Formats: sequence, C-alpha cells, structure tokens
Amino acid sequence: PEASWLDLYIGDEVRARLLCTIQDVKPQKMDARTVGLNIYCESLSPWAYSPLITLDVPVVGSTTLEINNETDDLYTPVYLKTTYKNANSDFIRIENKTTNEVTRIEGLAVNEIVTLDGNMMITSDNPNKLFGNSFNFVWPRLNAGVNNFHIVGNGDVVFEYYYPIKIG
Repeated sequence: PEASWLDLYIGDEVRARLLCTIQDVKPQKMDARTVGLNIYCESLSPWAYSPLITLDVPVVGSTTLEINNETDDLYTPVYLKTTYKNANSDFIRIENKTTNEVTRIEGLAVNEIVTLDGNMMITSDNPNKLFGNSFNFVWPRLNAGVNNFHIVGNGDVVFEYYYPIKIG
C-alpha cells in the first residue's frame, strides 16, 4: 500500500524508475507448480524518472559547471537536492545563468554542512541554526536542456536529482 520506486533494468544498469504502488500479486503457474509471481502496480506519476544523478563539485573560490537536463518534460523545472560542505568560507553563492536565479546562504560556520532539499527545506548539521535573513529562499533548479552554473564559495557542493522521461 505504500508508494515505492520500481527500477527498470537493462542488463545491470537502471534505465528508468517508476513511483508506484502494488495493487495485486498473483502466482504464475505452470502445470500445478508456481513458477513466479505476477505483480500488478499502478504508477503515481504520468512520467518515469531517470536513475539518481549525483554531481560532486569541489569549489575553491569560484567554479563553473554545465548540467544537461535531458528531461522530456519541457515546461517543469527539476529541483536539485543540494548539499554544501563548507570548508572555511562564510557564504555560498550558486547562480544558474540559464534561469538567472541566484541562491545565497550567508553566515556559515567552518565545516558546516547545509542541505537544500528539492521539497523546499533547508537544514544544517548545526541543530540550533536558524536561516532567516541569511538565506534568500531560492532553491537551485534546472530547466530542460543545458544549464550553466557559476558557484562561489569554498567547500564541496553535491547536486542530486532525477529528471522525468517518457517510456513506452
């Protein structure tokens, strides 16, 4: 009854994922023996999704990055789960030059880890951290196609995302 990911493999590689619920399970019989199970599931989305894509970007001063979002949904942006492991800077600035959106987080402590989740949550490994005016409440996201990023800070940025695809 719970939603979970159904991974579709070609060989040893995950090619697509479906978010679905199991509706029914029936035995597959050959003669009088059960040789397998027929599992009937219902997708919770009109799209399938790519395997999880993880990009680890070290930032020393500033860096540029190009991310190609190969989505089939041309009109809906893909939000990135972004984890920043601060080294010794007191801020991080992530600019998507393609969308002209800038994410800024200031007042960071040395070795602090900040996570911007795709569901619009920001957390820190410091449980007493309040972001308030130190965060501009812009979450990094991708448009369809190539997105050009400029990142300023000093630490390690990890982007994680799935993009919608059509399968048939």
